[in-house]
Amino acid sequence: MGKKQRVNGELPIQELEAPPLFRIGTWSGLPIWQCNLCEWDTLDGEAQMMIHLANRHMPQVVERAEPLIKTFNTFGRDTTEEVTDERK
Repeated sequence: MGKKQRVNGELPIQELEAPPLFRIGTWSGLPIWQCNLCEWDTLDGEAQMMIHLANRHMPQVVERAEPLIKTFNTFGRDTTEEVTDERK
C-alpha cells in the first residue's frame, strides 16, 4: 500500500456523501415519496416528506432543566442564571 500524500503537512480530508433520506417512486401512475429511514410514504409531495423527516427523524430541541447547584456571589445574591448563561 502506498502512503497518503500530505498537503501542507496534513492528510487530505475524505469527502463522504450522505445517503438520500427519501426516494420518489410511482404508485398507480402517481408520484409517491418514500422515507428511507422508516416505512412511511406520502402522495402529498415533498413538503409533507420534509415535515415527516423533521418531526420523526431529526433531533428535537429540549429545554434545559433547572440547575442542580445554586450559585451565590459574596453578597449573597443568587447568580445561578448568570452562570448558566455563560455555559450556553
